[in-house]
Parts: sequence; C-alpha cells; structure tokens
Amino acid sequence: MGCQRPLEECGMWFSTSLLSTLGAFLSFWRKRSPSPSLSAQVFPKSHVLSALRTIFEKNVLSFAGGTMGAVNGMRPDGVPDTSSVQSNEVWIGVVYSLAATMIQEVSGYSLLTFC
Repeated sequence: MGCQRPLEECGMWFSTSLLSTLGAFLSFWRKRSPSPSLSAQVFPKSHVLSALRTIFEKNVLSFAGGTMGAVNGMRPDGVPDTSSVQSNEVWIGVVYSLAATMIQEVSGYSLLTFC
C-alpha cells in the first residue's frame, strides 16, 4: 500500500516552492465545489487567507521589489525557485487570477492588508 516513509525516502519528487498558481486553484475549488460545506471543510477560510497572504508576501513583494507581479515559484527563504524555467517567470494570466482570488476572498478589505 505505497511507501510509508517520508517522500524523499520513497524516491518521489516533491518541492518546497511556493506556487503562485495555488491562489487560482483555491478560488477554482471554493467557487465550483458542489458542496459549500465540503469546500469549507477542505479549505477553511483562515487557511485560504493565510495561503494568499504568504503568496503575496513571498511571490509578489519579495520578487523584483513587488513591481512585476507574482513569480511562479518562490522558495520559503525568499529566493526565486530556479529548478525550472517556468518557476522563475511571471505569467500575466496567473497574476490576474491570483489578484481576482484575493479580491474575492478578501471582500471588503484592501489588498494592502496583506502587506
């Protein structure tokens, strides 16, 4: 029944990179879930806001002084992920999706509250 050891011991690849696309996924799941109660259980509002705050702080503000949008991948130590070309890029569709998710999830608040 699969490997019961840590991922690295099982030979599975994983990353600690913070992905800006997570924001888009959170919004997609929460808005399109067939069950709002299931969505709230899987992704509690406090966890969603925490994830968005982290993405904003690391992937937006820590990249190019916060002037270029959200870099696709950022390491927890604030260094852009260079494990692939895509990680160290800014994709406008991801940036728009992330911004839209922040606006939806933080209704009534300024995005500056994430600063």
